[in-house]
Amino acid sequence: MDKIGVSLFNQGLTDEAERWLTKAAELGSEMAMSHLGIVLMRTGDIEGAEHWLGIPAASGDANAMYYLAYILRDSDAATAEAWSRRAAEAGQLDAMHALGSLLLERGDTTEAERWFRQAAEAGSGKSMQRVASLLESRDDPGGAELWFRRAADAGDPYSMNHLGTQANTAGRLNEAKQWFTRSSDAGDQYGMYNLGTVLDAEGDLPGAEGTYLSAAEAGVSEAMDRLADLLAQKGDAAGAMGWYQRAAEAGNTHAMDSLGHQLQQRGVLDEALDWYLRAADAGSSFATDAIPPLRGRIKADGMLDSITFDTFGWERSADVSDTRQWRSPDGGQLVERYFDFPPDHDFWDAEDIRCQALEMLGFVASPTFRREDLPDAVQKYVPTELPEQISLVDVDLFKVGPAKCVQMTSRHRGRSGVHYAMSITVMFAECFWVLGIELSEGPVVGDREGAVARSVLQAGSTSALPEFDPYERRWDGMVPIEDDPLTRLRMLALQLRESITLGGNLIDLDPFLPPDE
Repeated sequence: MDKIGVSLFNQGLTDEAERWLTKAAELGSEMAMSHLGIVLMRTGDIEGAEHWLGIPAASGDANAMYYLAYILRDSDAATAEAWSRRAAEAGQLDAMHALGSLLLERGDTTEAERWFRQAAEAGSGKSMQRVASLLESRDDPGGAELWFRRAADAGDPYSMNHLGTQANTAGRLNEAKQWFTRSSDAGDQYGMYNLGTVLDAEGDLPGAEGTYLSAAEAGVSEAMDRLADLLAQKGDAAGAMGWYQRAAEAGNTHAMDSLGHQLQQRGVLDEALDWYLRAADAGSSFATDAIPPLRGRIKADGMLDSITFDTFGWERSADVSDTRQWRSPDGGQLVERYFDFPPDHDFWDAEDIRCQALEMLGFVASPTFRREDLPDAVQKYVPTELPEQISLVDVDLFKVGPAKCVQMTSRHRGRSGVHYAMSITVMFAECFWVLGIELSEGPVVGDREGAVARSVLQAGSTSALPEFDPYERRWDGMVPIEDDPLTRLRMLALQLRESITLGGNLIDLDPFLPPDE
C-alpha cells in the first residue's frame, strides 16, 4: 500500500495518494507517514501534517524533519530551526539551504554561508546562488560570477536573470538576451520581464507584449506597467487602463502616475487625484506637479456645473481645466470658462464698458503687445494667431439673480475668414464665468453689408451712406440667416441669455460691485 501511495504521490494524484498513504500509515509505514504528511501540508491540513511527519522525523527521516521544520517556521521558530539543523546534519540539501536562510535572517552570516556552501558543493543551485550573492555583497565580483554561473548551469533561474542583468549593464546585449531567455524559459518572472525589455528595445513589439504579459500574469508590476504602455500605444485604451490599475495597486509608482493621468483625461477627477496623492507619497515628482492644477480643476468643474444654460443641442467637444466647449455641425462654437479671481470691470455703464473694452482691444492689437503683460490666468486664453481688424459691435448689461452680466458682440478677421463672437460675463465679487459663441461667415462674404448698402441707396439716402452701420440690429434678417452669421449669433445669444440659471451654491456668493457704484 505504501508503494502504491508513493507512486500516486509522485504522479501528482493527491486524492488517491492520500487514501492509500493513510491506510499504509495507519498500519505503521513511516515512509507512508512521511509522504502523507507532505500531502496533508499541501492540502492545508497543517495539524494532520504535523502529526504524521512527527513520527518518522523522530525516527531520523531527514525529509520528514525538513518538512516538519517548514510547517513550524511561523508558529514555533526555535523548534523549526532545531529540526532544520538535524535534517541538514543528516545531509538533506533543502534543509541545509533553509537553515542557512534562517541564520542569515538573524545576522549569523558566517554560519549561514557555511551551510549554503555545503549545500552548493552537494549540487543545490539555489544555495550556489546564495553563496554568489554573499560574495557579491563582500565586493568579490570574480567569486560571485563564478558561483552565479555554476548556479545558472545547475538550473537556477534567478542566477540566469542576474547574469543577464550584468551583461545588459555592460552592453553585451546578445549575451543578456540569451540569459534572459534561459531565465524566462525556466519560469523566472523577472527574467520574462527583462527579456521583454530587450525585445521592446529591439522593436519586436509583439514579442515584447507576449513576454510582458507572461511576467505581468506572474505578478511583476513593472511588466504590468510596460504592457499597459504598449497597449496604450496601439490604441487599446481599456486594456491599458486595466493593467495600469493592477500595476498601481501592486505599488508601481509610474503606473500610479499613468493611471492618474488616464483617469484625469476621462474626467474621473476625484479618483485621479487619489492616485496622484499615492504616487506623490511614493516620491513621484510628476504627481506632485500634477496635484495642484488637478485640485484647481476639481474646484473649477464644480463651479462650471453651478451655471446651466441652453447648449442648443450641439455636441460637447472639449472638457479641460476651467473650460467646456460645444460645436455645431457647421463649425460654430459655444464655450464656458470659469475664472477663480475677481472680475476687473471698473464701471457699470454700457458706454464706459465699451470704452474700456476698446482700449483693451487696441492694446492687444498694438505692435508692442506682449502676452506676458496679461494676467497669468488669462494668457492661456489668448489665441496664438491674434485677430485682425477687430471691432466691437454691441455692449449690453443685464442681471441674472444676484449676478451682474455683461454681453459683448464683436467682429474680426483671421486667416480663415470673418468671425462673429459674443460673450456673456456672469460676475460675482470673487469669481466670474464667460459664456461665448463664435460663428464664421460662409464662403460668400459681405451679403449683409451689401444688402444694407443697397437698401440705403434705394431709400435715396446717399448723403448718409458713409455713416451707415450695417451691423446695427435694425438690419438683422435682411438676408437669409445662413448667409448672415451676425443675425444668427444674436438669436442664439438671446436664447442663451434667457436660459441661464444659477445653481443654489451661488446664492451665498457676494454680488459684484464695480468701484463706481
